[in-house]
Amino acid sequence: MRGDGAKTICCNLVSSDLFPTTWSFIVFILYMALFINQGILVTASKNSDNSFNYDVTTVVLLTECLKLLVSAAVFIKSYGAANAFSEVRKNLNVFQLYFVPAFLYSLYNNLQFVNLAEYDPTTYYLLLQFRVVVTGVVFQVFKLKITVSLDIRNHWRKMTCCIVDGQCPSLTLD
Repeated sequence: MRGDGAKTICCNLVSSDLFPTTWSFIVFILYMALFINQGILVTASKNSDNSFNYDVTTVVLLTECLKLLVSAAVFIKSYGAANAFSEVRKNLNVFQLYFVPAFLYSLYNNLQFVNLAEYDPTTYYLLLQFRVVVTGVVFQVFKLKITVSLDIRNHWRKMTCCIVDGQCPSLTLD
């Protein structure tokens, strides 16, 4: 009986809109495992003087090239090579726009090695999660400039309650 419940939960999870196929669920789990272990593996590859025996820029470049090749192979397998090249030619403008976030992502990955050379994985991931808080504060600062009729004291009181006791009253921005 207990095994059937676990199987039902797993099947419900896989059959939902979040994971339409078993492969999407497996890829998600693998992605999470690799993301969690990346900091540990990078830290384990450091020397005693917090340097690396390899060029970190080359590692990031090879990783990004591998991801590009895998995604291109999956696209070509799904839609065919002729269709892939025609889509790139047809949407060349959009294709070129993707270079900006790709460059920023590559820069971010290079900075990850710099940060992991200085910090242990626990501190690094704690600081990494702090970016969510910083993003929220930056958003609120810019939102305050856009929104004119915002009751600032009431809004920040609600935000403080949310942080302190985990109960979020309705946060409405008028």
